[in-house]
Amino acid sequence: MLKDVFFRRVVFGTLLLVVVIIAGGILYLKHLEAQMQREIAETAARVKSLSATPVAPQPASALDVIESADGGHFHADGTWHAEPHEPVIEADAPVEDYRDIALEAYEASLSHFTAEERATYDRAMNGEITRHREKYPDCQDHEAVFSDADRFSRWYVKDKAYRKKRRALYEEWEKIAAENDKFFDDFYLNKSAEERAQFVKNMNDAERVSFIAKLEDWEKRKAVAFQRYDEVDKEEPTKPKRLHMH
Repeated sequence: MLKDVFFRRVVFGTLLLVVVIIAGGILYLKHLEAQMQREIAETAARVKSLSATPVAPQPASALDVIESADGGHFHADGTWHAEPHEPVIEADAPVEDYRDIALEAYEASLSHFTAEERATYDRAMNGEITRHREKYPDCQDHEAVFSDADRFSRWYVKDKAYRKKRRALYEEWEKIAAENDKFFDDFYLNKSAEERAQFVKNMNDAERVSFIAKLEDWEKRKAVAFQRYDEVDKEEPTKPKRLHMH
């Protein structure tokens, strides 16, 4: 009895599985048939449109060619040819190379440099980029690295000129101060109290006025030189911060 029940269940399950498979196959075939019908209809519509009186299509590319059902073809510019021919390669329209434009703008931004300043800039650029490549050999952010190196190198040129000018003004101030000190030492401080008194006593009024005027002149020159140095000292260019970080 149990065997009969089990056998009937197995047979029924098998038949049900077969029915499901067949039904799924039928649905899939109907789906394929509907898809094929849509493709046939779309193809027929395209052929019908190409078989009509030639009408220029919308341009796509200078080298595009669209064939029609009656053997002719359109070019993208609307030209109709009934017979086939060798392809005509039209010259490309001139296109501006923005890399060249960027390079020209970059070089123009450096045109105010003297030959010495440009050489300094180039050395700084090469040094900065080389150091970065050695430290970060896998870095691919070349534009950011170049930008940082460019800003640093421009600052370096300014800073070098600033330090040179400041050093020259400081040396000028030191020279005036040294001349003043030497004159005052030789004719006054290096003498004993008696010698100083005698030195002053031996000067007539004109010599005394000239001596004092010379000392005052040196003091004024020192003050002017130091003021010029101090003004330039405050113009120190600010070193740029790096924007590209690892």
